[in-house]
Amino acid sequence: VEATAATSALETRLALAEDTARARAEADANAELERLRTQMSDLRSRALSEKARLETKAFELEEGLCAQEAQWRARVSVTRAKANDADAELRAKLAAAEEMLAAERTVAQKAKDSETSLRRELEEARFLRANDSGGTQFEEALRSL
Repeated sequence: VEATAATSALETRLALAEDTARARAEADANAELERLRTQMSDLRSRALSEKARLETKAFELEEGLCAQEAQWRARVSVTRAKANDADAELRAKLAAAEEMLAAERTVAQKAKDSETSLRRELEEARFLRANDSGGTQFEEALRSL
């Protein structure tokens, strides 16, 4: 009977030890699981923060590039306008110079024609004088000039 009682006491102690060991192992496992969950939550939070920071930086860079592009386009537009103005001014000056040259040519041609006409009249007057003994026709021709 004593042996049965001792065996029973040992079995009870063994069951109690097993239950205690299981409870400790379960508590340790739960603590480890909670620690891992906390780490995962922290990692997710940091990842989301980093993602937001990178997205903000990318947005700021894109905005900066858009602003630079707008400034560049404005400068190009101003430069083109100046070039067009200069081209128009040069074309106007060229047209005016061509008109002036044409007018000068016309005046020169008229002067040449007048000179030719005067020479012809002078020659006619000389011819008439040579044929006229009194020279009266020459004098009349000179007066008419």
